[in-house]
Amino acid sequence: MINTKRSNVVYLTGSPMLHLGGGYELRVASIGRALSKQFNLTNVAICGTDWNCGHNIKHMDFRKLEFACEESVSWGQRKPKAHLWGSRFDDAIMRSLLTRIDNIAPAWIYVGGIRVGAHAIALARAGHRLIVDMHNDEVNLAHQVLNTIPRRNWLNRKRFVLKLNRLRSCQTTLLNSAASISCCSDHDLLRFRQAGISADKLVVVPNEIPPGCKVVPRQPTPEPTAIFVGTLNYPPNVEGLRWFNQHVAPLLLHRHPQFRLLVAGRNPSPATTRELTRHAFIELHADSDNLSRLYERSNLSIVPLLSGGGTRIKLLEAAAFGLPSVSTSIGAEGLESLHSRCYWPGDTASEFANNMMRCFAEPAKRHEISNLAIETFGSAVIESALRHCVGVAMRQVPRHEQRNAG
Repeated sequence: MINTKRSNVVYLTGSPMLHLGGGYELRVASIGRALSKQFNLTNVAICGTDWNCGHNIKHMDFRKLEFACEESVSWGQRKPKAHLWGSRFDDAIMRSLLTRIDNIAPAWIYVGGIRVGAHAIALARAGHRLIVDMHNDEVNLAHQVLNTIPRRNWLNRKRFVLKLNRLRSCQTTLLNSAASISCCSDHDLLRFRQAGISADKLVVVPNEIPPGCKVVPRQPTPEPTAIFVGTLNYPPNVEGLRWFNQHVAPLLLHRHPQFRLLVAGRNPSPATTRELTRHAFIELHADSDNLSRLYERSNLSIVPLLSGGGTRIKLLEAAAFGLPSVSTSIGAEGLESLHSRCYWPGDTASEFANNMMRCFAEPAKRHEISNLAIETFGSAVIESALRHCVGVAMRQVPRHEQRNAG
């Protein structure tokens, strides 16, 4: 039995910018909330691959939030030793991190993904017990990116393969260093097992429905309306929207000329903005801070992902708001328990369009959809899965104890 209330725990994350609300940030915040309810938690943030880290950034879900280095670090100004994903490493951060963690004396360290992989590996080598959360199989995603680079661009492919090999080495070392590993779905668990990771330390910790989601009443509007929510500088989201606009939308517009698609997301590039706004049926809401109002206007949510991985939180969010969704299999991976109750499939353009028209024709039972999603992916479910993951880790003997015993 783990005495959770008296355990000091460090949560090592790749970005303190949780207010931005992307998939990684939502996953980090969800696990942080669950950990802070059960342990004496200190969240230590390291700059990830994409952020400039500043001070005085707070997040209401964490009791303590601090940085691994006293000075802010911008990777754009300070050249790291390596270049891709979690292989970035900084000696000054590592020295400060080791000192701070030794002062906290945690029972274990929860690692928020590959983005802090190189620093986490160093902590494991120093004898600390790690629990690693993999909200993505980053090697699998990188392979998907590689497949999008035309073979005629052989030089770009060669450079990317070198980066991919470094990523694979970092991810494999990190996972082998972990006492237990949490992942989003059974699909990811199977992929990690196929990569040679022991099944004994793999635990599914599903995503949590974001807090604050509640059923919104449908505003009566004359036109059938769908909503897409997602980060608009994430290539799989842009690719999925392009497929929808080219192949699904014409089928819908033939039956419903007044069809509208609300696209809400942060950081669209100028090229993406131009691509989306040239379609008359699209209404772009970049960096919107009021999704509830957009969900009120919508009949359903769409998730037309053709590639990618990760959290699928936006489908859960739509369900919590009471909206049904139409999704490709990739877009709903790990959420199969909600199939035909909160979302309907669409792996071809005709299937996607037909299920959308079905949702337009049949008013959604919003409270029923919301209650089912919250019951299946609410905070209590995630907290229970985390307790199991911690239990698996605590049964492992840390490396420094193994060395002392030897």
